[in-house]
Amino acid sequence: MQDTFTMDDLINRKNEADAQAVAAQIEAAADRVAPGVAEESLLKIRSLQASDLFLMTSIISNIGLKEFKDAFAAVDLSNVAKIGSPTESEFKEVGLGLLIEVADIVMTNLWKCETYINRLISRIYGVDIKDVPTLDPALYLEMIMGIVEDDKFMDFFKAASKLLDKIK
Repeated sequence: MQDTFTMDDLINRKNEADAQAVAAQIEAAADRVAPGVAEESLLKIRSLQASDLFLMTSIISNIGLKEFKDAFAAVDLSNVAKIGSPTESEFKEVGLGLLIEVADIVMTNLWKCETYINRLISRIYGVDIKDVPTLDPALYLEMIMGIVEDDKFMDFFKAASKLLDKIK
């Protein structure tokens, strides 16, 4: 006999599975904590605040904002700007080239941002600055993603973009 489930049953099962997955991620993160770091601090991320803007602008500046501008300006659209509509593959070719250029800029300049990124992680997660460099690399990246996924992170870039447009 086959079991039948209501929509509520399926939603409840999904919610239980999601909760189990989150618990497993927390447990895995706790295993990667640096010595001397309380695991509770890694789970408590505060939202970005105005005082974080200075570190964020230092990070962006050191990554190479001008280089990004130059990369976008140098994109060769001549093969896309043909008479008629560009094909999807032509758009993908330009996009891939730009993605590689941006990745190169970030990877080339990322070392310049280490101190600023560590300070930002320390402030937002409440981790002692001395402990941040000894975190597990995967956890470190997860913490950065936690900051990037904050709604206020994107709001910062939108507001900064508007400000730059007005300055022009």
